[in-house]
Amino acid sequence: MSDPTASDFSQMGELRLHVWGSNLPSLPTLDPTCLYAASMLQHSFSLRRSDSAFQLKLVSALPSTPSVPLLEVVSPSGQVQVLDSIDAVRRFCVQEAGLDSAIEGLESTSASSADHAAKVARAVALHALLDDELLDITLHSLFSFPDNYRTVTFPAYASVGKRDPGRAAVSSYLTLNPSSSIPGRLRNLVEARLSNPAVGLWGVGGREGAAQRKEIDEMTRKANILPQGKKGLDEQMKDKVRDEYERGKLVNKAKQILDIFAAALDQDRWLLGSSAPTALDLHLYAYLDPLISCRPELPTDTIPVLLRQDYPTLVSHAVNVRQQLCPEGDRTMAPMWLSASEAARSGPGASGTSSSSWSLGSLFGFGATDNASKASVPLSSSPGTAAGSARSSDLRSKPSSSGKPALSREERRLRMGRAIWICTALLGLVGFTFATGIADDPSEDDDEEDNDEEDGDEDDEDDEGEDGWRVAGEDDDDEDDDDDELDEVAVVCKVGNVDVQLLSLLSPILCLCRLQDRGQCASSTPPGLAGASATSRWPEETTCPRVRHIVTGTFNTEALYVLGYDILDSSLRIEQRIDAEGPHQFLALGRTESGGKTIYATTWAKRKSLSAWSVVGGGAGSGGSGQVGLRHINTVDITATSSYVHVQPPPYASLTAPSYCLAPGPSRHLYSAGGPTGELHALDGATGAILDKRQEYVYLVGGEAALAGADKTRKALRYGAHNLDFGPHRLAYVADLGRNAILVYTYDDEEAGTLRLVEQVQSPREGDGPRHVVPSPDGHWFFSVTEHTSYVDVFRIRAGSLDGDARAGLQVEYVESLDILPPGRERHDFRGDTVRISPDGRALLASTRGMTASTRGFVTAWRLDLSSPTARSPIVDADRALDRYETRTSGGKANAIEWAPRYPLVRPDLGSAAEAEAEAGEGETKDLVILTDDLEGWVVVLEWDGSRLVEKADVKLPGRAEDGADEGASHAIWID
Repeated sequence: MSDPTASDFSQMGELRLHVWGSNLPSLPTLDPTCLYAASMLQHSFSLRRSDSAFQLKLVSALPSTPSVPLLEVVSPSGQVQVLDSIDAVRRFCVQEAGLDSAIEGLESTSASSADHAAKVARAVALHALLDDELLDITLHSLFSFPDNYRTVTFPAYASVGKRDPGRAAVSSYLTLNPSSSIPGRLRNLVEARLSNPAVGLWGVGGREGAAQRKEIDEMTRKANILPQGKKGLDEQMKDKVRDEYERGKLVNKAKQILDIFAAALDQDRWLLGSSAPTALDLHLYAYLDPLISCRPELPTDTIPVLLRQDYPTLVSHAVNVRQQLCPEGDRTMAPMWLSASEAARSGPGASGTSSSSWSLGSLFGFGATDNASKASVPLSSSPGTAAGSARSSDLRSKPSSSGKPALSREERRLRMGRAIWICTALLGLVGFTFATGIADDPSEDDDEEDNDEEDGDEDDEDDEGEDGWRVAGEDDDDEDDDDDELDEVAVVCKVGNVDVQLLSLLSPILCLCRLQDRGQCASSTPPGLAGASATSRWPEETTCPRVRHIVTGTFNTEALYVLGYDILDSSLRIEQRIDAEGPHQFLALGRTESGGKTIYATTWAKRKSLSAWSVVGGGAGSGGSGQVGLRHINTVDITATSSYVHVQPPPYASLTAPSYCLAPGPSRHLYSAGGPTGELHALDGATGAILDKRQEYVYLVGGEAALAGADKTRKALRYGAHNLDFGPHRLAYVADLGRNAILVYTYDDEEAGTLRLVEQVQSPREGDGPRHVVPSPDGHWFFSVTEHTSYVDVFRIRAGSLDGDARAGLQVEYVESLDILPPGRERHDFRGDTVRISPDGRALLASTRGMTASTRGFVTAWRLDLSSPTARSPIVDADRALDRYETRTSGGKANAIEWAPRYPLVRPDLGSAAEAEAEAGEGETKDLVILTDDLEGWVVVLEWDGSRLVEKADVKLPGRAEDGADEGASHAIWID
């Protein structure tokens, strides 16, 4: 039969592209080469032709498919042209649809032949670089990293079209869906490619053995099994160090390639200066987008993070191509999926099989009609092998109908032998399962229970003194067995949408969601605060998200950053950079009447202002892990540059900032303080917008008369008011460096929110310079960190002076001072910064910064006991700090700390979080802290276990200031 003519193709019925299936919502296929083929066809025909009879259909390839990707061009007359290489598909798109006609100079008659030849040569070179170098990097991320392969790659390649084989009908299991064998066979081919000495990438940055050791250790830990006498416990550390070193080499190799394409793209929208995407643009997109837009995201995201942080132009290019292929919201442009059975019924099939279902024959290759199409290597076109293949395409025609040929005697014997072997293997597996007890016989449960007690003593004797593993809580002294009956309490935490059941042998752990020892959910209320808003102090979301989002400002660039901290693998990454109103020095979280989240920011720009930003996107207020962004609401002018903003009511209840045990609710008032003035603005409850100014406070000793000549720039923050926080008993506290005092305000009308001064409390030493002051959640104490001397001063409010109108005669007394610095340090070398109470109310933490870049800062913690307002001091052993964490740099103008909000933990046997909390003992505490560094731009996540701070993750802001300095992180807050 002759090949189809050009007229046939002008009225083409279908283009059937056989690709590896994908269950990903963001991509038609995860395979880079298949995505390249699909993108070319989508762009060349669906976007360029208006013929409604034409459709591009994707078909899930099978192990018996001779080559992948494979294109069947089916004309209306039933004639078929088969293109079995990516090069053939590209030539077809160029010849039939003018794919590369947009390249400037190809159609221009004025362009010189030399320019045209140079552009064509450049395109050929870049195509070769993609296939020879960049494809290796992409395949490495998908197949070599064990976590990526198991979590994303295997499910995607094993799926059938957009259906997950794990959710298929029972019939698919009965026929042994062949797609489940595809990922492993492809991985073997990729391993062979990347293990070539000329490539040398397989296993770089993550080996299967190390991943298996980590998985075993995690499983034993979750089962409450502890290592005892186990050799080689430092292997994980060795693996981690080696992996980090190798990932650095991988990044360097990737940069050498990506730099070339970033330079080639420059400021243009498309490569080669074209006016529309060309095959080269689609080629680059297909090799990068599986790493950029893959959802779920790759757990080991070394290259995706590199792209987002260092190559925003390449990320933007991928987004532009994606929008061209399938404009957002236009589902008519997306290609249709055609199942293999539908393809077999409606027309010719690529594999040559007449079977309408995926059966054993397809899986083992004996469903093919001839030996040639059985494909001794059925996955001949593994990811990338087709793209790099030098063989010419095989163009052939065949009739649209296929008959079932008679099998030879040898083929029938082979088919029967395979079927018998498979049945025998299945029966053996079932028998082995029940014989070994992997699947228990329910009828034996009672007998096993009767035998447990008899076997218990023997097991203890056998285990005693053995090396290896022991059960947590196991007692080595048998004579105490009768006295050591412990109640097992089931505790359920929600992480994302997963209920995680925890077994605590001693007491319920109500401190955090301990999935892989990371993250947090809830804790018990400390003694003395049992009635302090115990039932309403959780965020409204009851689901602890896997990815906790953080927003940070900077001191020297006009940017806000959204960061994501993964509590499972303790990784911190930059998710978005948002163009801002200026350098935003301090942030505060609020909420709208509908539960939406709003961020309020001070600004160090020439324009003295406050701005409001709405938190948008997945995970914002929903506990999800989707991408979170910010949308500017409005900006208002103020009298003097502010250094602090505070929202009332607070967005969620807590013992520390931002609530201090005040009842949460929709935000109504925004307070600011800085230098000579502070202001009160109303807030729009529906949108979060900043409204009119309700009150202005003048902190100058000379009052309003001195305001006209006062410095109102950010320089005034060095000798003026610096913060404002609210506490119980309708009191607000302002730290004023210039007055060397803490100003205490009160408010009489919650609706109006206006403040009046009731007390000025002097700092105990001349030149202290109070910078931050916070109240205790019971309202009987407040704590002030001094900028110039690096102390934390403790003050008591006498209980009798908190009654009614007696606030006008508030009685405050100085108690003691805590030294942030270790012994022997010079005070003039440091500047105090932040003070915060821990989320469980049992510790007080304060930070200080180095005066110069050569002096590192500190975060110091002390034990706090708020059980008695009449105690001499709430600090337990003031001379002995719980912990003193030395920061990696001086901190610059930052070293600010903020706590992550807690989430409720659910007890199945109790009716509420409050009852669970009441049942809990002191428990175990692990909370998350965010620390910002201005000197080098680090944002660091720390974990607090009640007595010690430990670094968990960090990320460096990528930008540069106008003077070339590192982008300096200012203040960061958790938004979920």
